[in-house]
Amino acid sequence: MNESHKAEIIEFNNDNIRFTLVPVWLDWGRKRDGSIIEKQVAAIGLKDILKDVHIIHGLTSFVLGEDSRWRTKKYNTQRKHVHNIIQFLNYLIKNRRKLKINKLSDITIQIGTDFLSHLSFRNHGVAIEDTIIEKDITIDRATVLSISKTLTYFYIWLKNNEMLPYVDEELLQEFKRKNHHNGEHYYESIFDPILPSKKIKKLEHFFPIKYLPLLLEISILKTNPITLGLYLQMFGGLRVSEVVNIKRTQFSRTVNKGDFLLNIESRNMRTDLKGSTGGGYVKKQRRQLVIQIKDWGDILYRQHLELYKESNNLLNYSPKGALFVNSHGRALSEPSYRYYFKKLKQEFCDFLIQYGDSEDKIVANHLRIIDWSTHIGRGTFTNMITEQTDNIAEVAFLRGDSNLMSCLPYLAKTTRARDRIEKRISETHEDFVPNLINKHALQRRK
Repeated sequence: MNESHKAEIIEFNNDNIRFTLVPVWLDWGRKRDGSIIEKQVAAIGLKDILKDVHIIHGLTSFVLGEDSRWRTKKYNTQRKHVHNIIQFLNYLIKNRRKLKINKLSDITIQIGTDFLSHLSFRNHGVAIEDTIIEKDITIDRATVLSISKTLTYFYIWLKNNEMLPYVDEELLQEFKRKNHHNGEHYYESIFDPILPSKKIKKLEHFFPIKYLPLLLEISILKTNPITLGLYLQMFGGLRVSEVVNIKRTQFSRTVNKGDFLLNIESRNMRTDLKGSTGGGYVKKQRRQLVIQIKDWGDILYRQHLELYKESNNLLNYSPKGALFVNSHGRALSEPSYRYYFKKLKQEFCDFLIQYGDSEDKIVANHLRIIDWSTHIGRGTFTNMITEQTDNIAEVAFLRGDSNLMSCLPYLAKTTRARDRIEKRISETHEDFVPNLINKHALQRRK
């Protein structure tokens, strides 16, 4: 690395600059048919906050350079590590006078430890002496440990590039270097910060099956654009990022008794969004089975297409025929989907409080207090199929955790699991829903 490049990277002498994450789409290769394979990567940018302009900074090499352990990883992994590093870099810029540093080469391991401790104290709204900190941002213990891991590799990378003269090389070479069972090495954290106390997570992973029909009906009335997505999550275990990546043409193929077999893969649906979560990102590309309960899947699919019939001319504008679109005809973004889901949660709880019996009110109050999000669909689906089979491989197949071809022997058995789930839902639908849902009451709430 030449001296000018070093100087570009390490200078911190302007209060008006901030490091930022910059999503970048690259032409990564070509398919056999000649079409271009696009890949989104996470770059480190330097932004002038007064002029509102940014450049891709040389420190991006830490994540995308040839010697980076994350160069070939998925975008979400790169994004996490870039976010971890820019927090540290902006901390250095804001507090350089307090820390008595003018450039990156001035930092020590103790400064890294102080930064991580600062994150822990920030969790409680406490300032470390007169250090500048952001307020009202909660960072838990696991997040601090994750940032600590990234920062350790950042220090090692800087040292390997001769940019940390005040850090002992022997310390980095010997301190907590471990070997994986596969022969590769990794580093545990070289820092010793004060960590946030461990907290019990109040996160709900399972939605009561008894209330699933009601949830779908309220969604039809109040958040119709995501009702089909809700069904795919509850009866196919799809993540929200996978739902917003589905194409309209995928529902033409079914198996067994009308079950849907969807091709889940990452697609470049919203290149117009600068944010890093706009288009959604698939965690695992796979063929995913979605169970057909009664004929609800077909009905909701037709109803979904009917919803957008008046804007079919706009649908062609949506890249590659996205199934879920917004009012402008563009593919629905993940944040927009979560917005609808949050509204559905409120409507559902309000309905139980107003029209339910004492047991329903208890459920509503629990769901108001506890934390639950779109991922509850995958958790609910897992619980339902686990109740109907004791075969771990069958559960893995239904969840999409294993390759479809290696699980073909279990495809026939999904009929048994689906029939049992359908019977349970059927009993719920016939016995519970008529006693709680009052069409007149719902109409009044429109």
